[in-house]
Amino acid sequence: MNEIYKISEAKFFVARMEESVHDREAFRYYLSAFLAAARSVTKYAQEESSSKGRQQWYLQSIVGNDVLRHGTHAGGVRHRFADWPESEDPIGSKQRHSKSLIGLSQRYIEELEKFVQRGMKEGILSG
Repeated sequence: MNEIYKISEAKFFVARMEESVHDREAFRYYLSAFLAAARSVTKYAQEESSSKGRQQWYLQSIVGNDVLRHGTHAGGVRHRFADWPESEDPIGSKQRHSKSLIGLSQRYIEELEKFVQRGMKEGILSG
């Protein structure tokens, strides 16, 4: 449906996050926008797979992926990645924490791309 477009949108916001590591307020706005765009990828995929009677594929794909399972439809959007085990300790350098969130965001995008490609290959997602 719109998964590839939303992945591109998420990448745009990660690039803005990278540019704004020294501006905490701007960084937080871009993080929020990134998370909204990234989460919409799985929402579109859920709707599309469900409309094709393949909701089980969607559930297995999400549950079977630690990254997607953690970031999908769970809790508040604003700082969801800060809870990941791989993220930097929030105590300490704000810049280091921001860079950690950027790395986690990039990893999330990579997993979203793999997920969408699998769905397209199997004829479940149109992208």
